[in-house]
Amino acid sequence: MQSLSHPAPSASVPGPLGKSGPYQETTRRRPLPPRPQVPAARKGLRGGSDTRSPPEVLELLAENDALKREIARLQGVSLDEVSVHFNTEDYLQQEEEYQKQEPPASAASSSRPQPAHQAEATPAVQAANADQLESGIVWPSPLETPPFWKRAPRHQPVTLGGGDAAREAPQDPRSFHVVHVTAEMAPVAKVGGLADVVTGLAKACLERGHQVEVMLPFYECLPDEEIEGLQHERDFDAPKGAVWDGQMRVGALRTQAFRGRIEGIPVILLRPDWRECNIFRGSRIYGGSYNELEAYLYFSRACLEYLLLSNSQPHILHVHEWQTSALPMLYWDKYHNDGLKRPRIVLTLHNLDNSGECRQDEFGYTGLPGEMFATVDKALDERTIGHNPERLCLLKGAIVYSNAVTTVSPTYAEEALTGGAAGWLQSTLAKPGLRSKFQGVLNGIDTAAWDAAVDAALPAPFTADLWQGKAICKRYLQMGLGMDVDAKKPMVVCVTRLVPQKGIHLIRHGIFRTLEQGGQFVLLGSGHADGDFRSLAEGQLRDHPDVRLLTLYNEPLSHLIYAAGDFVLVPSMFEPCGLTQLIAMRYGTIPIVRSTGGLADTVKDVDASSADPSSQWNANGYTFGGIDEGSLNSALDRALQHYRERPEWWAEMSKRVMRINSSWDLTWTESGLVKIKQSYPFAVREIHLACPIHTKLSVAVRAGGSASRNPTLRKSSQNWLLEEPGRLWEIGSRYWLPFNDYTPPEYLDGTLPGDRGFDPLLLGASWGSPPNDASDPKSRIGWLLEGELYNGRVAMLAAAGILAVELVGRGPWWKAVNTGDIQTLPFVVGVVAFHTAFALLEKTRIENFEEKGEAGHFGQAPFDPLSQTNDYNRQAEVRNARTAMLANLGFWTQAWVTGKGPVENAVDHLKDPFGANIFTYGDRGYKVVAVFLTAAVGVHLAELNRARSPANGSRRSTDSSLA
Repeated sequence: MQSLSHPAPSASVPGPLGKSGPYQETTRRRPLPPRPQVPAARKGLRGGSDTRSPPEVLELLAENDALKREIARLQGVSLDEVSVHFNTEDYLQQEEEYQKQEPPASAASSSRPQPAHQAEATPAVQAANADQLESGIVWPSPLETPPFWKRAPRHQPVTLGGGDAAREAPQDPRSFHVVHVTAEMAPVAKVGGLADVVTGLAKACLERGHQVEVMLPFYECLPDEEIEGLQHERDFDAPKGAVWDGQMRVGALRTQAFRGRIEGIPVILLRPDWRECNIFRGSRIYGGSYNELEAYLYFSRACLEYLLLSNSQPHILHVHEWQTSALPMLYWDKYHNDGLKRPRIVLTLHNLDNSGECRQDEFGYTGLPGEMFATVDKALDERTIGHNPERLCLLKGAIVYSNAVTTVSPTYAEEALTGGAAGWLQSTLAKPGLRSKFQGVLNGIDTAAWDAAVDAALPAPFTADLWQGKAICKRYLQMGLGMDVDAKKPMVVCVTRLVPQKGIHLIRHGIFRTLEQGGQFVLLGSGHADGDFRSLAEGQLRDHPDVRLLTLYNEPLSHLIYAAGDFVLVPSMFEPCGLTQLIAMRYGTIPIVRSTGGLADTVKDVDASSADPSSQWNANGYTFGGIDEGSLNSALDRALQHYRERPEWWAEMSKRVMRINSSWDLTWTESGLVKIKQSYPFAVREIHLACPIHTKLSVAVRAGGSASRNPTLRKSSQNWLLEEPGRLWEIGSRYWLPFNDYTPPEYLDGTLPGDRGFDPLLLGASWGSPPNDASDPKSRIGWLLEGELYNGRVAMLAAAGILAVELVGRGPWWKAVNTGDIQTLPFVVGVVAFHTAFALLEKTRIENFEEKGEAGHFGQAPFDPLSQTNDYNRQAEVRNARTAMLANLGFWTQAWVTGKGPVENAVDHLKDPFGANIFTYGDRGYKVVAVFLTAAVGVHLAELNRARSPANGSRRSTDSSLA
């Protein structure tokens, strides 16, 4: 039998209890595709000369009675209760009215005020609402073709008002430009939870006033009609490697860039010219006929090339998963040097199960040789050391090169560091320099998309205060799937990917355990391990009235299942965050979960004695710890027992979990001063902002450092892979003076080693920031560092000599030289040879600086035999040089005040700390103290005056640049 896929209710449609009422249309958020246009032939049935019904309508009318009888036989109700009422005139009138309507406004553009919390409805109000909710519902049948979940979204006969779509997010006074680079985005390119996270986080940032864009591959399978304002923007050439005659050669691949909006979010879609290659072609997101590794390496390079050519300078590049893990490496060792200066990289690890293995020659698809990153401190896969060939790990490279690394829940972060969740990458994440920038930040969900109060995929809306719609959803699902229609039977649902990670052996056991306990079970899922469930659905459980196993995925059906269920089962073996339990609670469905990863963070057992009463996650579900069937039984049996024996308590808990705030706002910090630590090639810069910033952004570049500005000088840069605890000192504030939180001068932008933002006398103001072009006069601010480094090296040698001569018993350093030696010929020859060699070295050093803009590094043997020219050692040299200069000043001051050497002074002070110190040497000691205090106060006042100067900007500056 053929039927219309989206039957519209007539003006009065009987419900399952014989009730009827007027059909009332309301504006609803539409998460599903728009309703198709009415064909011209069908429109011609009204008002035309030929008013006869079309053949399909006549066929429907003829078969209507037979359908009614079949439904009545299957469900044991009267014909009136299951009437599929169809009237041609009413139907066409509804269609014409629908066509006249404007599409509902999106949640992102809604300007309605947030509704006040509704008071608990009285039983009379609940009953009245139930009557209204049921009116107009076209109750489903398991015989429908196509199935009921493929109907178009139904306009609700009653609105409950409000919903998260109407919520106005607080606006952040400081706007950031954030670009997400991802392989997935809901709803157009969705395979897993990654797509939901990207869309949800992007929408949350947009609502708070930030500038957000998403860069996504333009897969051939993307539905163009769901991309608003899609238009071609430009073509450009992206460097890409290709294998020719067995060798990797770099060429230019013509790349097309498109712009549009998805769910109100600006998107940039990139794809190659398909006349040149087939990357991103095919009917699926993954698993096409092209090489996926090659495709995503190309995509990472193309994204950076696009940003560079379009002169875009976002504050944050937020990359996701292994597919975009090459981007941080390419950025810091290539594009940051080419002019893409401002961005800082945030990497989010959604699932450490796939690390992106890559041969060194395969990395050449990016246009850069893989050998650049084939060191342990960069991207080399330690498991392949000594193998032929040694391989790279893209995810490791992204962890090393990113300024901040987040994962999707605090517990999963801890499991990655200590519990083996990260596998062999655990040792990388646990290194001190990396551990400090790694943080678990709990995911949120798009609460406007998952909102039972306005969800157009549901037959009836409901809230925690107006609850009757949930019972209607349960009955609707039971009828549509041909299950036993019984409100008293507890329904356990499971919406998941059917893969081993999700605990499929426990899901299978949970099905039979639920049936043993007198409950119902509905499974919605697909995956490479779904064969056993297909066999059960087609065999042993085919005709069971209390179980339905749907080995497929359908977005509208998932909404209905979440709303209809009493419990949701999530028995994952590991779960970085998990969105299923968060979504289910939005619909009042109580989670039964295995306590791991994000599930442990968001679900606390109702019987846990250690639950935190102040937490919104307190006592909101049932948990178990083991991976065996007995552990699952302990949680599942308790849940079903509470449902049967404590119905009022269960109903209250169901309403309470529905009120839990699982939005992205949950992970936003409260208002106050927020410091965004930004890493530069050699230093850390803090930007002080009086605004709330999302945690994933506020941890941005938490642990300092980046690739060197000139990678040719660095044969083995450690970047942030730093084991020395001293490196953590650089994470602190750049403002070393007390009570000074003002922005440093613009020309001290953190791009020189040792830059602490300190220049109270504005000595560098006339030099400006160091650009790429070393021939530019403004680039010569590096000469100031060169001078400091030169004097610091002399001071380090001098300090070592001063201490050495006294330690070997030659007396104080100023008395150690034998004046008679000065007059000998060897001494004179030695002095001449020393100064000649020193002059030649200085000439080389100066030429090196003028040519490359680098301060005092030769970067070649024999001056760096141990390959120590890396970012960390460059920082350490500056710090040690400054310490040595201060030490020399102290040695000279001690000699003037006490007449003794530093070693003798130290011994005297340790023997009698109160009797041998600077205050016990009379006027000379007090003069020294006075001079130092005067200098310190003067420098402090000069710095405060400089910082408050309008020419240099203060922390109250309105400049939105972070660079």
